[in-house]
Amino acid sequence: MTVEKFRFTAHVLRSVLQEIKPQIQNSRVKSVYADRDRMEIAITFSNGKTLYAKVRHPHIRMHLSGGTYPGVPDWTGSLKKYRLKEINQVDNDRIVRLLFEKKNPLGEKENLELYLELTGKYGNAVLVKDGKVLKVLRENLSVRRPLRPGLPFIPYETRPYLEDKPLKISPHICFVEGRPVLSLEGPVEGVECIRMEGISQAIETYYSMILSGQEEKEEKEKDPGGEIEKLKKRIREMEEEMQRALRIGSHIMENLHTLREGDVVEIDEKKVKLEDRPARVAGKFFEEYKRLKRGIQKLQQRIEEIERQSRIARENTKREDEERKGPSRPYRIFESPGGFRVYVGKSAKGNDYLLSKVASPEDHWFHVKDSPGSHVIMKTGGAHPSEEDILFAARLALQFSKASTSGKGLVSHTLVKYLKKPAGAPPGLVIVRKEEVIPVRLER
Repeated sequence: MTVEKFRFTAHVLRSVLQEIKPQIQNSRVKSVYADRDRMEIAITFSNGKTLYAKVRHPHIRMHLSGGTYPGVPDWTGSLKKYRLKEINQVDNDRIVRLLFEKKNPLGEKENLELYLELTGKYGNAVLVKDGKVLKVLRENLSVRRPLRPGLPFIPYETRPYLEDKPLKISPHICFVEGRPVLSLEGPVEGVECIRMEGISQAIETYYSMILSGQEEKEEKEKDPGGEIEKLKKRIREMEEEMQRALRIGSHIMENLHTLREGDVVEIDEKKVKLEDRPARVAGKFFEEYKRLKRGIQKLQQRIEEIERQSRIARENTKREDEERKGPSRPYRIFESPGGFRVYVGKSAKGNDYLLSKVASPEDHWFHVKDSPGSHVIMKTGGAHPSEEDILFAARLALQFSKASTSGKGLVSHTLVKYLKKPAGAPPGLVIVRKEEVIPVRLER
């Protein structure tokens, strides 16, 4: 059976907005989570609702979330206590404008606009005040549309749909050949389906399943050697760009007394027109030099992290080979700082085994968010683990996942009683009804 893959289109966005608007409009902002690397943002309101948006590939989407997210100080500080007055789709495209309002100590109204641009490769989240960029999820220094705090805000060039295609919403998650499928227009005939309460819940549940559900047949691991070689190649390219920017900036400064705005200089077969005062143009090239230098440092750190994770993988493989010599178990066992036993599934079937044979309703469950990985069960016997115990188990969930190479990530945490295993779902796949999201960094 062939079922069309779900895509978060402008029409889907319209339906999501119609559903969630009454739930969050006129609510005050409590905290804001923003992650530049993952290109996602979550706004938690005083009424307990959280608006989540993933603005770039992969898996672009927006919905209300049942998770709790850690606040990011600078984003939270900019939006806290503002009330959401309006939330609308812009020009029938995949762009959402949120208008926030609050009164200052003088009783005057102050407004902020947040644009969530769920547009693919160049998607972004931009906070605007008085026509200027106040904050941006990821800065962009392109000539056509620069996005940087302090610069005038240039709206995204929309591509509105000409047709007005209403969606008949009856959201279901179905299982076709063991894989979850999101159908917004009713159940898929002939397969097991679960009806969702609304489109927002359906989207969140669907992506939670496809991103965190571990397939029985694991994806082929990336060759760390090949990835490192690609990073080294990019570093060499950036070093050339960095030195070129330095030479251009230095040349302009050395000839500052003879150059004027509008002149054209040629360096390394590259012609540069001085669109501004020569000193300012030179300054931009020096800024580019610094930006590239910072980028190279990050890539070098990435190489070091890949090498570290490769060593960990080799050690784990060696340990598993040794374990195979004895009685085989579908899980690993660790002990938390507080003395609780922590079980880590070795495979999708091992994850299922933990939930069906080991876990009790009041035990704690952990799984890296939006990535394949092991289920982690902390057996507590109804006792309350400490924050140190919780973090210990969350780190194990990140370490034994495909997200471990970055050295940091988000981990879902809940009690086992809030998990549901749908009929017909593949091994290791569950629906999470209530969760806490924990930011985790692996210790070096």
